[in-house]
Amino acid sequence: MAEPFDTIDAKIEQYKPFVVAKQDEFFNANGRYWQLKRTHTVAPDGTPSTPDNLDNLPSDETEGWSAVVTLPGQLEMALETHKYNGPQGQGWLLIIYLTVDGAEWRRVIDFGPEGRDQAWAEVDDGLI
Repeated sequence: MAEPFDTIDAKIEQYKPFVVAKQDEFFNANGRYWQLKRTHTVAPDGTPSTPDNLDNLPSDETEGWSAVVTLPGQLEMALETHKYNGPQGQGWLLIIYLTVDGAEWRRVIDFGPEGRDQAWAEVDDGLI
């Protein structure tokens, strides 16, 4: 089942430089990274989909995706960012969501000192 993940990983490599540059710019201006909620309420299945959640803000942010970084009009996956400030310093996570065969999958890429990367894994919502 590597195919949908390989395709999304290639897309992420295209988007990553733009998101990283904006995070660095924001950090230099504010002394912290920004955190943004998922771009889509339901993760796309690899088919381009218009993000429907770009301006849903965490309580400690004043600007959403639209104000911070320019994304394509449609994305094949949902994106989210989380910031952290741990014992080793500040960093941030790019979290990618994808629906495959009706199940939601997630990958985490860490841009910081703590090594919080996670390979693609099916999301377990904890419900039985």
